[in-house]
Amino acid sequence: MAATFLSRLPNVVHIQERLLRLWYMRHGLRLLDVQVDDETSVACWAPRHYADSLARSQSLKRNAAGPRNPDPDYRRASSAGRPKQPLLMLHGFGASAIWQWTNQVAAFSRDFDVLLPDLIFFGGSSSRSDQRSEFFQAGAMLRLLDRLGISECSLVGLSYGGFVAYRMACLEPGRVQRLVLAASGLMTSAEEHAAVLREWQVAHIAELLLPDHPAGVQRLMSLAYAQDAPSLPAWVLRSTFEALFDNQEEKRDMLDEVLKYLAQTGLNETGLDETDLPAASVDGGGLDGQRPAGDGKHEQSGMPPLQELNPYNIPVPEMETLLVWGSCDAIFPLSVAHRMHSHFGPVSSLAVLEGATHALNIHRPKPFNDAVMSFLRDGNNAEVDSNS
Repeated sequence: MAATFLSRLPNVVHIQERLLRLWYMRHGLRLLDVQVDDETSVACWAPRHYADSLARSQSLKRNAAGPRNPDPDYRRASSAGRPKQPLLMLHGFGASAIWQWTNQVAAFSRDFDVLLPDLIFFGGSSSRSDQRSEFFQAGAMLRLLDRLGISECSLVGLSYGGFVAYRMACLEPGRVQRLVLAASGLMTSAEEHAAVLREWQVAHIAELLLPDHPAGVQRLMSLAYAQDAPSLPAWVLRSTFEALFDNQEEKRDMLDEVLKYLAQTGLNETGLDETDLPAASVDGGGLDGQRPAGDGKHEQSGMPPLQELNPYNIPVPEMETLLVWGSCDAIFPLSVAHRMHSHFGPVSSLAVLEGATHALNIHRPKPFNDAVMSFLRDGNNAEVDSNS
C-alpha cells in the first residue's frame, strides 16, 4: 500500500529541477539544444544572446567556414565594466550540468558568459555515435563552440569534465585562454586506483560513480560530502536514481575509456612519482626552459614530442593551468594533484581546499569559486589561499 502511494507522488527530483531551471534563467541563461553534427546534439545552458546568434546562424547561409564571435552588441559588460569572455564549464560523472553547477552559476555569470553543457549521454545531450572516449567528448564540445560562434574561451573541467577539457586544450590550444582542472586525476597510478577500489570495496569504479540501484545514490552522496553527507529517505533515493542515472551502458563504456587512457600514461608501468621526474621534463622543455627540438608537427603547436616530455605520456598544456583539489578527495588523492603540478611545471598552479572532498565545488563552493575566479582573472599570478 505504501509503495503504491509513493509511486503516485510527483518525482521530487523533477520538481527540484524545475526550480533549478528558474535559478539558471534568473542569471541570464537559457537552455539551448545545439546540433553539433549529424549524429550528436548538445544541451547547453548559455546566455540569451548566444541563442539569438545561433538562431541567426541557422537561418542565414554562412559565407565563411570556421568559428566567429557573436555580434558585440549582444555581449554584456562584466561587473568590472569589461566585455564578458566565454567560460565553458564541464561537469563530472553523476548528474547533468544543471545539478552540478548550482553553486557556481551566480558567482561566475557576473563576470563571464557562462556556458554549461551536458556532456554527451548526460541530461539532454545525445549521440548515435558509437564513440565513448574523452576525445569524442572533446570534439563535440569544440563543435559546440563553433556552432555558438566562439573562437576562444577559458575552460573549467570537474573530475571527468577535466579529462575532456584537457583533451580540448591539447587538440586546439589556440582556442583555450586559461584551463582549470578540478579533481581531474589525469596522472592517477594503477596503485592509487587500486587503493580506491579497496577502500570502497568495489570491483570497478563504475560501482561508485555510476549507481545501478537506488542505494548506490547514497554511497555517491557519501563520496561527495564525506561525513557531511545527508541521509536520504529511500523514496528520495529511488526518485533520484530514476531521474538522473540513465544511459548506464554508454557511461560505463566512458569510464572504461578513461581506464584505458590511464593505462597508456606510463604510470602503470613506471610507478614513478614527482620526485623521480628528470629536471628537463619539469617545464616540458630543457634545463633552460626552452622547448626541445622536435619533429616539426609538435613544434608548430608549441608542444614537444611525447617521448621527450618525460616517462609520462602526457603533454604539458600550453596555457596557464590551475589545478584545484580537495585535501580529502577519495577518488583522486592529493598525491595525483602534486604529481600533475610537478609534471606541468611553471604553466601550472595548485590550490588545495582543506577538508574538501572529490565534489569540491559542491562541498566547499565558496573557496572553490574564489580560487577559480582569482585564477581566471589574474592567471598564475593570483594569490590563492590553499588552506581555504
